[in-house]
Amino acid sequence: MNSPTPSQSTFSTRLLKFALEAMKLIGIAIGCLVIFSIVFFVSIKTGITIAGRWFGLAVWTGALLWVIFRQCKKEVRKGRFWIILTGLLAIHFAAFILVLRRYPEWRMAWFPIAYVIEGTFMITVLNTFVRKRRRIKSFHSE
Repeated sequence: MNSPTPSQSTFSTRLLKFALEAMKLIGIAIGCLVIFSIVFFVSIKTGITIAGRWFGLAVWTGALLWVIFRQCKKEVRKGRFWIILTGLLAIHFAAFILVLRRYPEWRMAWFPIAYVIEGTFMITVLNTFVRKRRRIKSFHSE
């Protein structure tokens, strides 16, 4: 008699999805704060300083991976995806390590520009080489 209406059911489903997404984002934020705190305290205790450009590389690489995983949800289970992504990340890190060592004056404002260019390139490569291509049947008339 008191069965939920379809609108109540979809509302509770949406609310649950929202709550789970919020908890995931809060967990990620807390994890990042813990990592930054550990690095900060280790830096104070040891006297080792890490340049901000290396933190920028870590943060923007994380953002890049987040976008890639959001765009390629269906491909994550494919081995080819991981092989290509590993190769692209190796190129990404090799290039940035060379650039950041050679140009210590690298500005944080340059990361978003590289992020957009590199993200577009990586997603295009992944979409081209991982997604199933539709085969068009050709009909040959004889």
